[in-house]
Amino acid sequence: MFFRKNDVHVPPDTPETPPPVPHSMRMAHWVYTLSDEWFIREDVYLEDTHYAYILLSRYGIYAIYMQPFMGYVVAQGMQLKVNGEPQDQLIRLIRSRNVFLEKILKTRVIPVAMFDNSDIRGFDLGGVKVANPELLVNYLEALQVVAVPLKSLNALNKHLRQAQDTSKST
Repeated sequence: MFFRKNDVHVPPDTPETPPPVPHSMRMAHWVYTLSDEWFIREDVYLEDTHYAYILLSRYGIYAIYMQPFMGYVVAQGMQLKVNGEPQDQLIRLIRSRNVFLEKILKTRVIPVAMFDNSDIRGFDLGGVKVANPELLVNYLEALQVVAVPLKSLNALNKHLRQAQDTSKST
């Protein structure tokens, strides 16, 4: 009795792997799986600074900074490496942008360096979270300690919307 190894016929014009999904769609897929306790502000522009996502909830305020790199990401001590190359300037840039956002919102904002489609080793780099979308959503959904009262959260969301509208008009 003979069995053919590949008995499935695949037309020659069918690609072997599907085309890659754009970064923004992958992140959007994960971030919108968060529970209804989260306010999700997408593509926020304040003055000349772009924030891919700002996530607000009783468990804290998180600013998501999408990174242009993907691959093997290691956050260890105070050093960030992507595919073996040091990328410490990214963390400095994120910190400076985060200070600006904290001044506008007048509250603590936790920055997240988002490496889409990447294997992450380490999570915290001196206050900056380093994550891929799946890791971040799992972390956020596991939070249990209330950091922001609900009344303050609604006020922060409104303040952020007003600050963004002001930036658009200038």
